[in-house]
Amino acid sequence: MIAAATYSTSDPNAQNSYQALCQKVTANLDGQPGTQQITDIEASLANAQTASANATTLNTQTQNTLQDMLQGIEGVDQNKIGVEILTLQNNLSASMSVTARLAQISLVNYLSAPTAA
Repeated sequence: MIAAATYSTSDPNAQNSYQALCQKVTANLDGQPGTQQITDIEASLANAQTASANATTLNTQTQNTLQDMLQGIEGVDQNKIGVEILTLQNNLSASMSVTARLAQISLVNYLSAPTAA
């Protein structure tokens, strides 16, 4: 548009006309205030793609972790668990028996116990 305009050196308004044309062209190339520029849209898209890729990676890691946990739960030998529970029950029963005997001990019972001499 600037190349299509010609200005005469003898025209006293040529300088002002040229400056006005330059301002119009610059304003049109810069875009209207308040509108998005292509570079802004590109940056927004790049940020959205990065966030999406990060979310995908995090979801994949979480899924792998949960699958490992599930495999650890499902892969347990039922007989082994039964034996461990039975052992814990026996230990608890023995501890309770000893605790009950200790609760019955008193100085009177100790002193009145028959002595074998």
